[in-house]
Amino acid sequence: MTRALSVLRMAVAAFKGHVTSPGAVVKSATAGVTTILKSARSRPHGQGALTRQDLQRVHGEIRRIANEVFDTEQMARGLLSRHWATRTPAQQAEFVRLFTGFLERSCASHITESWRVTILQVGEVLDGNFAMVTWRIFTLRTLALLVYRLHLKNGRWKIYDVLLNGESFVAACRSQFDRALTFPSDAASIQAALAEALRRWNRAAGVELSSTSP
Repeated sequence: MTRALSVLRMAVAAFKGHVTSPGAVVKSATAGVTTILKSARSRPHGQGALTRQDLQRVHGEIRRIANEVFDTEQMARGLLSRHWATRTPAQQAEFVRLFTGFLERSCASHITESWRVTILQVGEVLDGNFAMVTWRIFTLRTLALLVYRLHLKNGRWKIYDVLLNGESFVAACRSQFDRALTFPSDAASIQAALAEALRRWNRAAGVELSSTSP
C-alpha cells in the first residue's frame, strides 16, 4: 500500500508541472489510480479486508488527483450557466467549493467501486488551446465511450467537461439545475440536484457505471 501511494503521489506531482500533452494528463491520472487500486485489492492473504483507514487514504489520494486534473471553477460556471452572473462573488466561491467537494467524493467513490474496469485510450484531438481525449471503457457488462474535454489554463491541461457515450456531464447538470432549483438555494438542495444530474447523465448515456459519480 505504501509503495502504491508513493506512485500515486508521483502522478499527482506530474500534474503540477507543464504537461505538453492533454492525453498524458488523463493517462497519468489513470495510471496512478490504477496502481493504488491494484495494490489495495491485492493485500497478502490473511490480512483481511481493507480497513477504514486504508479506504480513507485511497479516497484522499484519488480526490487529490481529481482536484488537480479538473477545472472545477470552469465546470461550475458551465453548469450554472445564466445563474452564474446573478451570484455574488461569495456565492460563486461557495458554489465552486460545494461542486468541487461533490466531484472529488464522487470520483473516489466510483473508482474504488468500479475496480473491474478496463480502459484504453483510443484518440486525442488538439485544436489550439482545446483538446479532446477519447477512452473506451470495458466492464463485465458495459462497453462505453468516454471523451474528456480539456483546455490549456496557466500552462496546464485541465478537464472542463466529460462526455459519456456523447452525453455531456456539464449539460446534464445544467439541465437539472434549470429544472429543479430556484436560486439562491441551500447546500443540501445543490448536492441533491448534483446527485440527480449524475443519475440522469448515466441513464441518458445508457450506462450505469455508478449511481454517484462521473
